[in-house]
Amino acid sequence: MEIAVLMSTYNGEKYVDEQIQSILNQTESDFNLYIRDDGSTDSTVRIINTYSKKDSRIRFIQDDMQNLGPKDSFFQLLNNVSADYYFFCDQDDIWENNKIQLMMNELDSYGNDIPLLAYSNLKCIDKDGEKIQDFVSFENMVNTDIKNIDYFQTNNIPGCTMVINKKTADIFKMGGVKQQLNQEYIQMHDWWVALIAAAFGRIIHVNKTLVYYRQHSNNTLGAGVKRSKIQKIKNVFNIQKKIKLSLKKAVMQAKYFNEVYGKYINNNMKTFIEKFSNYNSLSFIDKIKFIKKYKLQRYSKKSTLLFRIIFLF
Repeated sequence: MEIAVLMSTYNGEKYVDEQIQSILNQTESDFNLYIRDDGSTDSTVRIINTYSKKDSRIRFIQDDMQNLGPKDSFFQLLNNVSADYYFFCDQDDIWENNKIQLMMNELDSYGNDIPLLAYSNLKCIDKDGEKIQDFVSFENMVNTDIKNIDYFQTNNIPGCTMVINKKTADIFKMGGVKQQLNQEYIQMHDWWVALIAAAFGRIIHVNKTLVYYRQHSNNTLGAGVKRSKIQKIKNVFNIQKKIKLSLKKAVMQAKYFNEVYGKYINNNMKTFIEKFSNYNSLSFIDKIKFIKKYKLQRYSKKSTLLFRIIFLF
């Protein structure tokens, strides 16, 4: 059994050392850490080279492609690494030392006959590694009632919390072989992989905090912040705008997912994806029927309500 941890780096000299250390100190030591640098101009590459000379588990992947961005960089890693299980890893977080062990134990209980994706909780830390008390913990942002079809309109699984099995990765790679994936229609690597697991297999929530996600100006994921009542009211309007944009992007992505994998998806899932992808052509009554039938949810009741209103109008 081979476990691969995939890390993409870019100008991460401030934090990559601490992240690599937290991975090398895992209680499950039988893994390989594959690192692809995306064209760093600071000392990130030097730091990686230093570690790779000390520990044979570190495989530094170097190529001529630079500045691909996180999505394409992780896709390059996934396409070029062969393993039984894949963890995605940011350059600036900190892992609990039993993360790999606990996640693998969870996956083992489900067997390996279908595509699987498991994800854990996370907590936010600041640039100095201190827990941020004013941030809403990720546990409270996770709606464990979310169904597989819900992932087509929202993704609440950050890549740094997830692990996928080989069957999930193989379906991803099959899509790339079938046709050159058009990155324009794919929102993020973690969302696309979640769609694969949702359409073909199972998504598992591991209710343990195993990642400390660092909040600073250069990372890509936002987290919930505790706000005053006035700020909460203002935030409703901001969420409304974000949901409108998110729905537009999700529809575009769902259409493309159906184009790539449609003929392999079961009929019920395919019917849902096609209706969701063409929701703008549905009448108001048909939209109500769609919502009643599929009961689409997001990570919170407020977000779900706003989504349904926007979907209808």
